Amino acid sequence: MHTGDDNGGTSRRCSVPEDRNRLGETGFALALIALIGIVCTLGPLVLLSIPATLISIVGMFRQPRGHAFCGMILGTLLSLLVLEVLLD
Repeated sequence: MHTGDDNGGTSRRCSVPEDRNRLGETGFALALIALIGIVCTLGPLVLLSIPATLISIVGMFRQPRGHAFCGMILGTLLSLLVLEVLLD
């Protein structure tokens, strides 16, 4: 029986979901990298917490906000930790 699929049923459509917040995801990823930098005492990576916070704040203006919110909170906490260490 022919189903109209000329590729033998192996073709798949690859689509990106519409409900992604790439700025929020980027800010969250940067905050996680900064956290790894603190845990592993990799100094320069810790400075990623500041752009992570800023990107996550911009991402808060888009839907969905889950990753942006987590990135903003984590980035803010890490930025405060970085400022505390730098000012001592």
